[in-house]
Amino acid sequence: MNLQTFFHEFGVRPDSCAACALATDGFGSKAHVLMVAMHTFDEHEKEITCFVSGGDPVITQRYHGIPKQVYDSMAVDPTVVAEVMKRKLAEMGIHHLICIQAHRFVRARMQEAKLVDNTISFIDIALIHKALGFWTGNLQEAHNLIDLQGKIERMRGKNLFSLDTLAEDYGVGKREPPSPYIPYNKAWQVREIFQKQLETELPF
Repeated sequence: MNLQTFFHEFGVRPDSCAACALATDGFGSKAHVLMVAMHTFDEHEKEITCFVSGGDPVITQRYHGIPKQVYDSMAVDPTVVAEVMKRKLAEMGIHHLICIQAHRFVRARMQEAKLVDNTISFIDIALIHKALGFWTGNLQEAHNLIDLQGKIERMRGKNLFSLDTLAEDYGVGKREPPSPYIPYNKAWQVREIFQKQLETELPF
């Protein structure tokens, strides 16, 4: 049985997922979301990119590659972004967002900005990577995705891995051609890594 088959019981299918990466103007709890980039997993991959007003892109430009003039001209009020994003995700049947640092950062930033409904679940590829290396019978008894990822966090070993490290471990290169906006490229890498994780055979 591979991970994709195991995830079926939690309602996680590739066509119900989108890989997600953010640009923010900081790394703490007060950081504003500047940009949301997503890639779907279905046969005809779709891309969602939204610039969110209310932040300062200059502070962290080296991490996201978004010039201030681009941000100022394209950023939209968070309430409008939330309305559009929630509608698009519902229309596409997206119920799960796949991220790096999903629970330590991405979920909190997106929920605080009210960009997604509380019904959206978050899956952290770093935790999945840890689980695939140390799979135990305890994980098979998880009741839902939150329970599963909580069990993984409590296991011995690292809970945090950089996206570069995971990309190297799974043989995922850079997006070609790359976007000048780094979150867009990161979302693509997250998508490719999770796809390989889904194909991984589990030891039972």
